[in-house]
Amino acid sequence: MPPSTATRQSPRFEIIGAGMAGVLAAIKLQEAGLDDFAIYEKADDLKTRGSS
Repeated sequence: MPPSTATRQSPRFEIIGAGMAGVLAAIKLQEAGLDDFAIYEKADDLKTRGSS
């Protein structure tokens, strides 16, 4: 049976961490025309720098 077209595929890029480096990586990917990415963050909410 072929896979469903509604099946979600993994993003092409996975960014680990929503800190400054992770957010900048996402911005740079978008600037390069690449929007197939996901940002994963361990914390429940985003805080200020150095709180991890």
